[in-house]
Amino acid sequence: MTFPYSKKYYEMMKPLLSRFHRRLFLPIFLPVLLFSFCKEPVSIEGLPKEAVYDRKTNSFTLNEPGKKTVWNKEGKLFSVIELNEIGIEHGLAITYFPGTQSILSEGRYNNGKREGIWIWYFPDGKVYYRSGYSSEKQRPIWIATNALGNEDGIHERYYPNGNPEEKGFYDGGLKTGDWIKYFPNGKLEFRGSYLKDKKIGYWTYFYSDGTPEVEERFSDEGKLIERKTYFPDGRLSCSIKENLEYNCNSIVSNK
Repeated sequence: MTFPYSKKYYEMMKPLLSRFHRRLFLPIFLPVLLFSFCKEPVSIEGLPKEAVYDRKTNSFTLNEPGKKTVWNKEGKLFSVIELNEIGIEHGLAITYFPGTQSILSEGRYNNGKREGIWIWYFPDGKVYYRSGYSSEKQRPIWIATNALGNEDGIHERYYPNGNPEEKGFYDGGLKTGDWIKYFPNGKLEFRGSYLKDKKIGYWTYFYSDGTPEVEERFSDEGKLIERKTYFPDGRLSCSIKENLEYNCNSIVSNK
């Protein structure tokens, strides 16, 4: 049986049918499509079958008595961490650069907290960052960023060429003592002292050629007493004192 004008009728109804198909198709098949993209990866050769895939971290983890091993989604070793009897990080912890398997970081945990000296490396094995930690000291209040709040002891950071970038000290998560920072060319960028995270005494900042840029003086309580800024040619740019008295030179440096 044939129907007259069937082709013409189909062309008229095509936009409506298209909308109908989309409404019918998306609710039914969209979850299936999403699941097919989000499903766990297939088993990877060389990876223990007991390793569990975690969608949140996109990695595989194997928990064994006294040890936790983590691989990335391609099955490359990422970290090996010692655990105590109740499964908390305790002991040596090593992370690796995926692919090269060279060490990215190494240090020790004490019942879930970093303890002693931790070191991070560049891919070529040179030291990038070295910092001390204490499991018994903790900063009372801090904004959780890259700082954990229990930094304690030395703090050192280096450029890829091995030259020092920054050196200082922590006491229970608080900056203390002398701090120094260098430009990549080895010139001093700034130097000064902290007391419980507050600047104290004299602070000096420099341009990359070594000429002074800023001089500051703080009280033992961390209050700014005086601040002077300089043009690159050494001329005084601005002077500000604690009583807000200021004297600024608006002449632009010719250097």
